[in-house]
Amino acid sequence: MCRNTFNTWLNRLAEKCNICSKDGDVWHFTSHQFRRTVGTIMTNAGVRDLIIQKYLRHRNPDMQNHYKHLLKQVIGDEYQELTKEKNFINIEGKVVSTHQPQNAIEEYMRVRLHQISTQQGECHRSNLKKPCPTVNSCWRCGDWMTSEQDLPYLKQDLQRLKDEIEKADKLGMVRVAKEVQKDINYLQIRINALEEIINND
Repeated sequence: MCRNTFNTWLNRLAEKCNICSKDGDVWHFTSHQFRRTVGTIMTNAGVRDLIIQKYLRHRNPDMQNHYKHLLKQVIGDEYQELTKEKNFINIEGKVVSTHQPQNAIEEYMRVRLHQISTQQGECHRSNLKKPCPTVNSCWRCGDWMTSEQDLPYLKQDLQRLKDEIEKADKLGMVRVAKEVQKDINYLQIRINALEEIINND
């Protein structure tokens, strides 16, 4: 397939799937955009410059310097968020570790290597342990850690649980209400601890 045909199909896909820019305009694809993405990912993944140069057929090795800076420019605020210091809170609301990422790509990969990663925290359970005993009940698990970045989502979950317990009370579902209350208690401990950290900064 020649380059023009490839680009034509990409742009048909953009129109069909309504792939748009931040301004709402249908995105105009070119095959070179994928080439830049590959170069950026390889560079930030630690692949040696000579290998990238050969792979992308660059005549000038200085092109790698362009890719080293490209990712930071592209993801902007996300890059800053990934490299923020994190204080991890355990089930008792105590700070168990502090993590200062040195590299956005390494931090992204670290998060992905955990068994579970949600908006509300990270599972720090070792893969060497037995299978997770609290599937879908992360709030009750000692291996589940939350940081300051999770606080807005934890508050949303707290409100959702309060709505659930209200419904359960109205319907006379005593056992369900008791279980939801346990989740609320665990969640409230984490929220209080995280708020205290933020207020002391």
